[in-house]
Amino acid sequence: MKSGALEINNLTKTRINNKHLERVALVIKNKEKFDNKISLVIVGDKLIRSLNKKYRQQDKVTDVLSFLYKGKIDERRVDEYLGEIVICYPQAVRQALRFGGPACRQGEKVVRAKSIKSKDVLIKDELTCLLLHGILHLLGYDHETVKGTEEMENREQKLLNLFKGKN
Repeated sequence: MKSGALEINNLTKTRINNKHLERVALVIKNKEKFDNKISLVIVGDKLIRSLNKKYRQQDKVTDVLSFLYKGKIDERRVDEYLGEIVICYPQAVRQALRFGGPACRQGEKVVRAKSIKSKDVLIKDELTCLLLHGILHLLGYDHETVKGTEEMENREQKLLNLFKGKN
């Protein structure tokens, strides 16, 4: 599915709320002021593990991977893609149910939901968090250093606050 901000390719058999993810991407795109589209691929455990092994040399399932497309962001070329985000749907479900809310990391801490939510809402929140996390990586944020981690966490929390209570 294509929108102004996001192209979604769901390679799983699970139905995904594309409209919600498109809204999330559009809000972040407007807030972070970039014009490029993003490709989002929803995959299962086997493919994410393979990608993680190939590109990060980690032979394990992960929740989200980001791949920045080569080339500079050119604000004049609106149709050009910034990069691709790959989210592992089964891992997102496991994290949502294990943590009771989005597993957005804050260093070694995990932000947990303060109220009991339905399974569908928990998964939706987790996908929101993972998409946001992936977009921030495409925009140059990382958590490889203490400073980078702090900057990314602060930006992530500010952007996540835009979605609080919007289920």
